[in-house]
Amino acid sequence: MNNSFWSTKKTVLFKWLKSLKANYKRILFFYLILLSVFAILLLIDQLTKTYLFNHEIISPNQSNEPQAESIYPIAKKYGGEDHGSGLLGIRSVWHHGVTIFENSNLAFIQFLSIALLVLILLFPLFTYEHQNWYAIAIALGMLAAGDFGNALDRFMFNNFVKDLFYVPFYENWLGKTVGTFNFADFSIFVGILSILIATIVSLIVNAYKKYKANKKKDQNDQEMNNEVA
Repeated sequence: MNNSFWSTKKTVLFKWLKSLKANYKRILFFYLILLSVFAILLLIDQLTKTYLFNHEIISPNQSNEPQAESIYPIAKKYGGEDHGSGLLGIRSVWHHGVTIFENSNLAFIQFLSIALLVLILLFPLFTYEHQNWYAIAIALGMLAAGDFGNALDRFMFNNFVKDLFYVPFYENWLGKTVGTFNFADFSIFVGILSILIATIVSLIVNAYKKYKANKKKDQNDQEMNNEVA
């Protein structure tokens, strides 16, 4: 039984390696798209954080997030008409940790960030045959840029991340401050959304093709039965 198990494993591995060799051009192009998107978006993220963020560097021995009110009076406290208006506003807020895991072990969060980046870089070796592989390549590049952009902040600024964008009209509508984000967060959100959309579209297209093929097969079978009759 063990011999059969390992024989099956070797067969699957051999077929996978053979497929990689046969499709190396597509895989290289996949990586070219992914890494290009990654580099461009990471550059945009770091440039916005460097030139738009307005606050002193976090002190190495500082363990608590600085009060946003010490940066701008309206950074975390809703200020009505003084809050600003429009689709996109800028305010500088040091964010400690990650949004969805505020009190988590930051060393573990950094480990997960690097692990995710490694997985993304390995992903093309297993998804190059995806129907929408080019869209997946772009989405993975966005996800990688966002993930590494925030991880880079945590490495450089004592586990703090630079957040600087907010949506004034939405906060004015709610009458309260709902949060501040950065370009890396935006890249992560759009990247995940794009992967979901590409996957759903692929499933729908494949299901439709299968439906059409079965329908055509049924029609052919019906025609053959009529001829026999």
